[in-house]
Amino acid sequence: MSIRINKLIIYLFYLLLFFIFHSCLIQVCKESKYREKRATKYINQTSIKVEDIKRLLVEDTLHYKVVIIYSPCCGSCRSHMQTTYKRFVFNTDSTVKYYFITDSYDGIKYNESFLKSCGIKPDKMYYLKDTFNINKENNIVNYIFPSDDKITGEFGVPISLVISKNNKLKKAYISIDYGNGVHQYFKAMPLFYLKNYNFDEINFDKIEIEPEINWEICSPNKKK
Repeated sequence: MSIRINKLIIYLFYLLLFFIFHSCLIQVCKESKYREKRATKYINQTSIKVEDIKRLLVEDTLHYKVVIIYSPCCGSCRSHMQTTYKRFVFNTDSTVKYYFITDSYDGIKYNESFLKSCGIKPDKMYYLKDTFNINKENNIVNYIFPSDDKITGEFGVPISLVISKNNKLKKAYISIDYGNGVHQYFKAMPLFYLKNYNFDEINFDKIEIEPEINWEICSPNKKK
């Protein structure tokens, strides 16, 4: 009898680990000074500041741009990578340039294998060097794309920024239930809302109003 109970406990333990790691890989990606110092070890990944992201985008007027900010520690990011992001990478032409940027140095040890397992092989892998601390995601988007109409609905990763050749951000009002009821937020319009893969058809001057969604993200408190 005791052997059966022990086997059941072990089974439940492994089942719990599976769900934890499938949703958010919380243990292995915790930030620390040690991991920050070790980040430079991964020479195939480039640290980048928000100011540098802005400069890269502004200097490129030949391409549409898609910036994807994510974490290899986040199950929601994995889901979007394997579906929407992978699909767009494979179905858009050379007029669209993609930037894959992890939201910090934590977890970059797993970043290359994470992207590979999602079927994505970017030309270059970046990780954000700054943290922007409080209200991080909103601050990043509003810094890169300053406007009187501030983005207010970015509370975690993944984020996808769809950008015109002359560097206009596609925006939308979207009703979202983040777990505390449905509210309408002003957001960078997520990539999966695009009707097709032809970026020439996007009206970047129009602010869309999109239907309610149950948007899954990894916030700083949830993924670490």
